[in-house]
Amino acid sequence: MVIWTRWCDTTTFVHLFCTAAPDFFTASGKRHIARQLSHHAQSDSLKNGFTEDAAFSMAFETLDEADIGNYLQARSLAEQVVRMARGIDARETAAEALALSGGFVKAKELADELQHRFPQHSVLNSSSLPTIRATIEMQSGNPARALELLRQAEPYDLSEFSSLAPPYIRGLAYLRSKRANEAAREFQKILDYPGIAMLSPRHSLARLGLARSYVLMGDTARSRQAYEEFLASWKDADPDIPILKEAKREYAKLRQFTA
Repeated sequence: MVIWTRWCDTTTFVHLFCTAAPDFFTASGKRHIARQLSHHAQSDSLKNGFTEDAAFSMAFETLDEADIGNYLQARSLAEQVVRMARGIDARETAAEALALSGGFVKAKELADELQHRFPQHSVLNSSSLPTIRATIEMQSGNPARALELLRQAEPYDLSEFSSLAPPYIRGLAYLRSKRANEAAREFQKILDYPGIAMLSPRHSLARLGLARSYVLMGDTARSRQAYEEFLASWKDADPDIPILKEAKREYAKLRQFTA
């Protein structure tokens, strides 16, 4: 890690890499490395007076924690982001993380605030905010309502600004609704476009979503293959990650059932 952080100090270009690199490591479950790189980038930004940059880096860290199931940590980091920054990118990303991790009241407040401040921002109002509100509904046990809200975001599914959030959340909502074929379609959409938000951990998490979709379909062969591909890509992952522990339990149960 010392090598990484010293290298990150060398140039502005490399600093930008170190700001993006945490997602790369999170995509294979190496959150301990990702956190250190995130904290280094944030510290460097704050040292140079770039508060919004530090907040944006922290917001992505927050979303990564929410995606892998570290909800308490995600909510704590999101509160820091909100106190630190007023920028659209940091606050929108923090709101998405709060929606995923159970901070529904604050997530809704942020979504309403952003809509009020940026009423003419088409992608924000047509994609990001509906996705945040859909995530709140899904995590509150209303996946059907979530799917309704996500219809508005569909034209932006493959937008870089959306960072794969609409298809990923839609896939999760279909899973909650036991609509396996539709869920598989959304996760496959993410896998079919690896160049969009290419460092996002949602590419690897889509593989897990696909495995769970195949289980619901009763397709044990393809579900086992998808689980194995996900677990192979996370073979060096931190062992305490909640979503990894869930995947291992699900795979063990599937193997036992099909043995």
